[in-house]
Amino acid sequence: MNDCIAGMVAALFHEAAHAMAAEFFGLRVKAVGLDFSTGFYVRAQRGKPAVNLMVTLAGPFFNLLLAAASLGLMPSFALANLIFGGVNLLPFPHSDGARVTKHIEEMRLT
Repeated sequence: MNDCIAGMVAALFHEAAHAMAAEFFGLRVKAVGLDFSTGFYVRAQRGKPAVNLMVTLAGPFFNLLLAAASLGLMPSFALANLIFGGVNLLPFPHSDGARVTKHIEEMRLT
């Protein structure tokens, strides 16, 4: 699999996992799209902090699961998922890692 395509598919699976988790927890998905400055995104109704945390973690964890599952079969796809899932857990601005930190703080305050 081409590395660029592997990265794009990893990003799509990442966002799909956020959307499926939101739906699973009863949150309405408002939009799914592509913003050329930030990439793919999912906008969903907000829930309680613990639910928001689970929805946020769904994307990176699904990437890490896909990385493990595809390691022997499609190394470039496994690497793309490992990088995408791992980097998204870092607390950079606008990353899932930053949102995780925010949701944990919200849970601590409630």
